[in-house]
Order: sequence, then structure tokens, then C-alpha cells
Amino acid sequence: MHYGQVVLGPPGSGKSTYCYALQQYFATIGRECIVVNLDPANDNILYNCNINITELITLEEVMEEYNLGPNGGLLFCMEFLLKNIQWLFDRLHEFPSSYVIFDFAGQVELFTSNNNVSSLINQLENQGFRLVAVNLVDSFYCSKPEVFISASLTSLISMINMELPAVNVLSKIDLITKYGDIDYDLDYYTELPDLSLMLYGVDRALQSPTEEAESEGSDSENSSKANRANDYGKELNEPNGNKPHDNEANNSDAFSRSSEADFDADFDASDASDASDVCDEEEFVRRARTPFQRKYRKLYWMLCEIVNDYSLLSFLPLDINVGLERVVMMIEESHEYSKDRGNNG
Repeated sequence: MHYGQVVLGPPGSGKSTYCYALQQYFATIGRECIVVNLDPANDNILYNCNINITELITLEEVMEEYNLGPNGGLLFCMEFLLKNIQWLFDRLHEFPSSYVIFDFAGQVELFTSNNNVSSLINQLENQGFRLVAVNLVDSFYCSKPEVFISASLTSLISMINMELPAVNVLSKIDLITKYGDIDYDLDYYTELPDLSLMLYGVDRALQSPTEEAESEGSDSENSSKANRANDYGKELNEPNGNKPHDNEANNSDAFSRSSEADFDADFDASDASDASDVCDEEEFVRRARTPFQRKYRKLYWMLCEIVNDYSLLSFLPLDINVGLERVVMMIEESHEYSKDRGNNG
């Protein structure tokens, strides 16, 4: 039986850096580990690549020969790998006792709307591999509510389609304060008790330039508006006044908004006084200022509802310099589940 990880996530989320750091970490604890690059377009590999799909096929060659674009060429490469899967098995057999890290390309269609990767994983499992999916999401998205909602939905779809135990990681957490203001403490983005709480932030993103100017002009008048971050903190407070995981988030103030007064700047003062309205879909949609906002409020509400209904998604924060051990521990626990699943299957 072999153990390993399937590393996925959008481009720029830090997959290669994660693979490199994990390879170094395993080396320090004396655990044999290899990294398999399954991105046919990756020509800037940071880690020691033991098996590389470019030995079999490259994206550049496919695009030139078949006149395909990057995404179409990538799908072709995955299909080609699947048809020549014995090549991968033969290479893996050269490392019989090694922990295996599979570094995939970041295009989301590989995991959300195409079954080549899931078919590949099924064949690896048939060869005795017990795998865990590690999905990386850039913490930059926390400062962009509409993007974070989209990334959350994509992560959920990937988890379901991969049919693997999954660990979702919020990467580059050490840079989060440099990306811009965020609406909640870090605990909210990792635990995701209710994704719909981000909908106020989406409204700001959907404002037209005129509306945005009006909102900025009214910030001083609306400083007493309901503060969703405070509400969230009160919901999590324990009887002794401390939030769960305070020992893990002593510096949570660094992850809070630098200015909370403008959080609901796009609402009328009378509406924002009752922040609980965000929990009512009809009321939330009705309060839109423009047809454009009304249309997209409905859309984003439905996206949040899908993620909430599954109740599967949470994230581990990762600073690659100090927090890797915690992620590894969570993955090891997932491997135990994967082992039990294989024994029962």
C-alpha cells in the first residue's frame, strides 16, 4: 500500500511552493518522498522532480501540433496520460517505499467539469495508492468576497468530484494583511460557519463607480451601522468571553478590518440597522439599489446556499514557513480514513 497527496488549486495558489516545502519537511524527518509533476505546462519547477509528465508529453507540443489553446491542450494531455497510464505506473514502481506527492495543473475544469483526473485517481487507487486531496486557495481571496465565494464553490465541487478525503488550505496566510482589508477575523474564513455573511462585501464589489463614490461620501454618517464582524464574534463567544481556538489566533486583530465603519456602506442606515436581514433571501434581494445588484444578489445567495447546505468546507491556514506541520498532521489523519475506506472497500 502506498500513500500520497493530490495537490490542486488555482494558478498562483502556491502549489509548487507547497510541494517544495513538503519535500524538504519530509527530508528533515527522514521520510522518503517523491514529487510527481503532472502539469505539462510547468517549466519552472522548484522542487526535486522525480517523475515529470513532460517526459511523456508537453503542452507546447500539443498546442503546436493540434492547433489547440492552453485549456484544450491541457485536457488533451490529461487524456493522453490516461491512455498511457502504464508509463506512470512503471515510473512509480521505481519508488516502492516512497510517499508520493502529485502536483497537478491549476485549471479548474480538470476537477470540476472533466473526469480524466478522477479516472486517473481511480486507477491509482486500484494500484494500491491511498490518496488525500490537498486543495490550496490563496488567502488573497479573503479580501475579495465575490472571489472567495467562487473559490469556495470550486473547492466544494472539486472535493465532490475527486471522491477523496480532502484537506483545504488557505495558503500565504502570512501575506493576508498586505492584500487589503478583510471583513472578519481569520476564524471566519477557516471555519466558514455561514458563507452568506460575506454577501455584504459582495455588494460593495458590485457597486457602479457612481454608487461607490456615494458610499464613500456617506461613510462618516454611517459609522454606527451594524458590524457583521462583531456579530460573528459574538456568535462564537464562549461563556467566559473567549472565542474557540483563541490559543491558535492570538494575533487575530492583525487579520481584522482596519476600518469597520464602512462595512455596510452600500446600505441605507435604516436597512443596515438590522443586520440579520442578510439571513432572509427575499429581503436581501429586495434591498438591492439597482437591477444589476438585484440580479447578482440572487446569484451569490444561491452560490452561498449551495456551500452552506453541504457543510463540508473549512480551511486550514498555512504560513509555509511555520505552519506546515499542522497541515501534515491533518493529512495523516485523513490517510487513516483513506486506509479504513480501502479496507472496507
